Amino acid sequence: MSGASYHNAAALRAMSTLQEALRDMQEELPAQMALAARSQQDALTALAAQQKQLAWLADQAAQAHAATAAQPGGESHD
Repeated sequence: MSGASYHNAAALRAMSTLQEALRDMQEELPAQMALAARSQQDALTALAAQQKQLAWLADQAAQAHAATAAQPGGESHD
């Protein structure tokens, strides 16, 4: 096999390998996108839960502050 023929055959093998890899990536892309969407939804759900917890904590702090201020000798720093 001459040098040019050898390089052409190697280039064709490399191109075939790249085409196969591209096909594999294209087949996997929908699954990867679905996984990313689920991960994003999970993160949004966790964030919403944290926001609810923070609102509850803020409410508890406000109630404790009000209870302290209502006690005889209690101070309000409003």
